[in-house]
Amino acid sequence: MKEDKLKQIIEQKLKEEGFTGINVRYGQEHGSDVEAFFPGSRRRLLMEVKGETEAMMAKEAPQAQWIHYVESGIFELLSRMEEERAVYALALPDTQKYRSILMKLPLLARRRLKLHTLFVSEDRIVYLPPDEVNPYPIKSLRKLEEVQEQLEGEI
Repeated sequence: MKEDKLKQIIEQKLKEEGFTGINVRYGQEHGSDVEAFFPGSRRRLLMEVKGETEAMMAKEAPQAQWIHYVESGIFELLSRMEEERAVYALALPDTQKYRSILMKLPLLARRRLKLHTLFVSEDRIVYLPPDEVNPYPIKSLRKLEEVQEQLEGEI
């Protein structure tokens, strides 16, 4: 799935759930790909979105390209981590390739970075929390704020 399609799905979901201050950057605009405030909250969601190239969708891209996309998404999130209370998330198409790459990241690393990961498809969002081993489907993106609050309570 192309990056702009992922952004459209996420933007629609945010609107449906009552997020405010939604800003989705399409194309090569500078800044976080998706920014929004959780409903009834001052906590921001900042999201980096990585899609698939034509070669990836045709299953012709080398593994290194998939890894590079994940690495660049994580680096872009890290370079924007300036708000203590914000929720930082990486959104990817829900593919086996992307899932397997993310599952190789050590749990300790994801937990320390508070890296929330979303695997997005047309009909569902699968969530890999920073402190969990296995991803699971979620109905609401508000789950990210709930998990973030639990993580902050443990510090």
